[in-house]
Amino acid sequence: MYKCYLLGKNIKNSRSGEIYRELSEKDNIDFLYENADVNLEEIPKFVRFIKKTGARGFNVTAPYKSEIIKYLDDMSEAVNALNAANTVINENGKFVGYNTDVYGAKRAYENFLRDGKTLILGRGGAARALIYAFKDFDLTLYVRDSSQNDVLLKIKPDLNFIYDLKNCDFTNVINATSVGFNEDRTIITKKFDSQKTAVDIIYTPERTLFLSEMEKQGVEIKNGYDMLYYQAVEAYKLYKGEDND
Repeated sequence: MYKCYLLGKNIKNSRSGEIYRELSEKDNIDFLYENADVNLEEIPKFVRFIKKTGARGFNVTAPYKSEIIKYLDDMSEAVNALNAANTVINENGKFVGYNTDVYGAKRAYENFLRDGKTLILGRGGAARALIYAFKDFDLTLYVRDSSQNDVLLKIKPDLNFIYDLKNCDFTNVINATSVGFNEDRTIITKKFDSQKTAVDIIYTPERTLFLSEMEKQGVEIKNGYDMLYYQAVEAYKLYKGEDND
């Protein structure tokens, strides 16, 4: 039996459990997956619980993908580069961190994004995974200040930054923030002149205000469910002991 968890905050609407149930039923194996919705100060207790019970591991979602780093005994190259882990495997009491978001982003969007300039909104764990996955693209990051920009430049040295969206133009726009999660808010309401696609890593609701506005203006849209699904497929392999990164 595999016993695994999802560590995060405000995660009652997560669909990760559905995906793991689907995958494990196909393999005909016992795979128990539960949410661990905890506050920051409760993470040490959660870590002790995983080690004490011998659970196979846990996924990590916002806002703890960087916070969990301090509890790892080893980590993959991607985790080291991004300073963000979304999957932790318990190897006989030692925690090994992986980032399957990179694979998830690549699989979900590589055949969707068009050639041209791409704008990413945000700089959290998901944004870093997108930068890593598409570092060969012409990427620009929209941020409110210059803090942590040096960390992001280690992922992609020629990454561009903007602090104002006026007088800009992009082919692809990706919302990698939580703006729009179960709320009618969006950072961008009007499409750029050359814009062809809009991606929102949020999947609840399936069509955020951002995606709805972009679709009305003739932009092709895609939400975050495929990224969630494919990163879970990779994490599932890790839980079963199959090597990947």
